[in-house]
Amino acid sequence: MSINHWIDDDDATTDSVRYFDKSNNFTFVVSRRNDTTFISPIATEGLKELKIGVLLPFHQKDSEATKQLTLSGASAIRMAVAEINTQHMIPGAYITLIEKDSYPKEAEGQESITQAVYAAVALIQEGVIGVIGDVSSSWTSLSALMTSTLQIPQCSFSAVATSLSDKTQYGYFFRTISTNLAYADAALSFVLSQGWPVVGILYTDDDFGQQLSENMIMKARLQGIKVKSYLAFYSEGPTSNVQKAVDTLMATGTRIVLLAAESDAQLTALTIAGQLGYINNDTVWITFGDDTDTLATAVSRFNSAIQQRISHPNSPIVNGNNTNQWMTDVDPIIYAANTSRVTATIPFNDTFSGGVFTFRYRLNLTGYAPFDEFMGKWAKLDPKIYPYGGQMNISSNEGLVSKDLDFLKMIHVRLIRVPDSAAYSCMMAMAHGFNQVLQNSTNTNSTMKKLAAGQLGQYMTPSTFNTSFVGPEGPVLFDDNGDIMVSSTPMTYAILSVASFGILAAMVTILLVLCYRKREVFKASSPLFCVLELLGFISAYVSVLFFSQPRTKANCIIIPIAFHLGYALILGNLIAKNYRIYRIFNNIFITRTVVRDFQLLKVSGGIVVFDAIILTVWLGTSDVQTVDVPVSATAYYVGCDFHGPANMAFVWILTIFAAGQLAFATFLAFKTRSVGKNYSKYSEYKQIGLSV
Repeated sequence: MSINHWIDDDDATTDSVRYFDKSNNFTFVVSRRNDTTFISPIATEGLKELKIGVLLPFHQKDSEATKQLTLSGASAIRMAVAEINTQHMIPGAYITLIEKDSYPKEAEGQESITQAVYAAVALIQEGVIGVIGDVSSSWTSLSALMTSTLQIPQCSFSAVATSLSDKTQYGYFFRTISTNLAYADAALSFVLSQGWPVVGILYTDDDFGQQLSENMIMKARLQGIKVKSYLAFYSEGPTSNVQKAVDTLMATGTRIVLLAAESDAQLTALTIAGQLGYINNDTVWITFGDDTDTLATAVSRFNSAIQQRISHPNSPIVNGNNTNQWMTDVDPIIYAANTSRVTATIPFNDTFSGGVFTFRYRLNLTGYAPFDEFMGKWAKLDPKIYPYGGQMNISSNEGLVSKDLDFLKMIHVRLIRVPDSAAYSCMMAMAHGFNQVLQNSTNTNSTMKKLAAGQLGQYMTPSTFNTSFVGPEGPVLFDDNGDIMVSSTPMTYAILSVASFGILAAMVTILLVLCYRKREVFKASSPLFCVLELLGFISAYVSVLFFSQPRTKANCIIIPIAFHLGYALILGNLIAKNYRIYRIFNNIFITRTVVRDFQLLKVSGGIVVFDAIILTVWLGTSDVQTVDVPVSATAYYVGCDFHGPANMAFVWILTIFAAGQLAFATFLAFKTRSVGKNYSKYSEYKQIGLSV
């Protein structure tokens, strides 16, 4: 019997049914009571139960995409739980999944919202210590308000609304999917790369439009792009006067339009703009999300309504319903056609043959080991136990441009995870976070009891779940807002690997130097300066680690500090060691062949202190910001910008001083090149010279 039966059946209570997951060698039982599904392992003796709630619209049948997202996500969560329980990732505990339907079967409108809230409350009353869900941003906000109030961590793998980043309301919410603000970065980078200095913004009067437009206005100012005008529309929903809003914006002389809208509002604005002639060779419209097929369908509906209007000018039928009924179910495209001042149809191919750029997410992580490993495990799942398990084509990130509509320009930006892998990462991030809390405690047994009872809520903020876990798309890390941080390219992982190995090698070498510091060969190499050099290497590698991560104000400050101090420690101590050899063998007036470490510390210490002073003054007087720097028409990188009264002066001082260190170190290496021929004790001059 399929496990779906136990989620979807109507029985109030069912007996436990045992299942065996061959791919994970995992036996578990599924039972149902009070419209709630419970999934627990068989082997639980001596283990503490940790309850995790899953709040998803299991009964939603109106959208195949939502059904697929829900069931594949639920399967990925169950797969993660199977791994957690079989591999004992949380020592002394096991995970029980408690699945609750956030979309009751026979409910619409306000009743469905009421029942969704009830579902969240019922799940919380089961004693869950974490929640995964929901699918949509609006439904997620309902449950996240409750879980955050009760200090219960909640993770979503599909809710993208930027409003959920508000930690004053959703302090315990985090997610494994990027927010829509990624659109603003990509769009403004593209505008900047094209040399367009002035833009206009048309945005919907809702959370998505308001937050995206505010973000674009702020970032445009930082990048020197002038926002000539910005205007809200669609404030009355499908019956809004979109035509008036478009006319008003274009009357300001705007030629580059950023359309901060989605779904029907976006399609309606583009359709109206196309009919009124505002999409032409002299204008650019930049949009987000929808593809050519969706726009073509909308234009087709619009044209049909216009033709109907021309054929029957006095017809009282609007939107296919009686005039007294249509207000309850309005198609904004049909409404726009029936209220347009122009009765001309839109020649789709001619109108949209250029000037419209659509940014949309796309995924291709094949070849990245963690992703391939995840997909390999997914392919082995039994679909009778794991809906959509074994299917490799469940991603909704299909090709963005159809063959017969390839004239609409599309820009593919950034990467987004497939729903199932994001759901998997939600569960794994929670498990690793719980384990980290236990490992950091002084009394594991007591902490385990408190964790299972939900008494550690104050510690369950998003930062708790920043662990060493590497998901299918890379390290799972959350920023202060609980949003996933993106740094998932093969080059990033190569750099991280090299830098991490360098840090490890330096630490091991420090231990070796300290252990054997009294041996003659180590004493001759000046152990103190060797250790200081190695600390410099660690600092330099740390700067590389931060450099490979997404830019924030914090790492914009850390990078120059770690790099310049590391550089100063490395070269400063190389200079000190070579200077000792130079003083001994190149000074005819010297009477002693000893140059004490303290004397050399003045040299290397002076170099480091000078660098530290310059860095302190520079960063202390600068306003550090992140900026998007275009490198082509379709790509950009996020860099750091230091606004200050003498920014370039400090940069030049640091650069010249670093170059001076390198030049002096090279000079000393050259002057001591022949020492080793007669004094094997100092034969490391070759290695020092090579290092320089």
